[in-house]
Amino acid sequence: MQNQGTSLRCKSWKSLSVGLLMILNSAVLQAQFIGDFALTADPVSAHGYHTFSSLNPAYAGAFQDGAVFLSGQNLTAVLDTFVNNSFVLGLRHPVGSFNGAISANLSYVFVPFSARYIFADVGFSYPVVDEADHRLLLGASLGIGSREIVGRGTGGAPLPIDRRNRFFPDLDAGLWYTYRTLSLGAGATHIGRPQVEYGGAINAQVDDVYYLSGSYGFEWEGISILPSVLGRYANAGSFLSDALLEARFDDQFGVGIGYRIDLRRQVPFNPSLPVISERYRQLLLSAELGIENRYSLMGTYSLVLNQFAADRSNFEVTLLYRFIPAPEKG
Repeated sequence: MQNQGTSLRCKSWKSLSVGLLMILNSAVLQAQFIGDFALTADPVSAHGYHTFSSLNPAYAGAFQDGAVFLSGQNLTAVLDTFVNNSFVLGLRHPVGSFNGAISANLSYVFVPFSARYIFADVGFSYPVVDEADHRLLLGASLGIGSREIVGRGTGGAPLPIDRRNRFFPDLDAGLWYTYRTLSLGAGATHIGRPQVEYGGAINAQVDDVYYLSGSYGFEWEGISILPSVLGRYANAGSFLSDALLEARFDDQFGVGIGYRIDLRRQVPFNPSLPVISERYRQLLLSAELGIENRYSLMGTYSLVLNQFAADRSNFEVTLLYRFIPAPEKG
């Protein structure tokens, strides 16, 4: 009888928990679909060394090489943006006439129960200061974005709104400074918060996102050590910061460990609903394999430390090919 009573209480608690989650989920969906509420449309990448040119166009000229990369993410655990998966295909090419670079990027971001984003842009990276031991790069990119509403209404019925693709202009800009082995960057994506209109009262704004980054490399016992930090702030009120420590062996193999703090703030359209503020902590583990300074394969596994869920893990894989190697220093 005691076991039966315990079982009944457990079932009651489970039913209550499911009910509360359904109510909360309904409130969040209302906030997403009604009014000008928008979620961040950028990939949440931990592979800045490879993919940062898709978020800061100035970075394309940092290495003076030519490269193409493909990066994919499967974010099953919740993040500040609710992003579930994303893909980025990027290209950077040096331009000898001004010792800078041009870039092109195609990004896909899927946010469950909210929207599907596709961005295509071209950009440049121009050296405002170009000295032997320090450089200041200015970059900008212009492209077009597409937003399609996804999700379902009550009882699985389709949403009674026009959710077809809507296109809008997209502008990114950034700065990148290097002094020997020190690098500092600042960038912004979706400048001006493009507005997407679906007719009637259904509108959305794509959040502008601001990035600050820094890294410093040094040698220790024949191993290249690279500590780095990345801060990311979205206009919707979310903030994400990564602190990584990477060790590279002969530029062919590397491992890394990092820590991510993820702050999320959701403001519902209905003022009677409470503002949702949450904080997540994540452990990042990465490994990279390089071949002849041409190919590079990098993978990162992240674990959400304080989320109670069946699956708290996220994965990211990036493949990069340098068709024009960086010039040797010295």
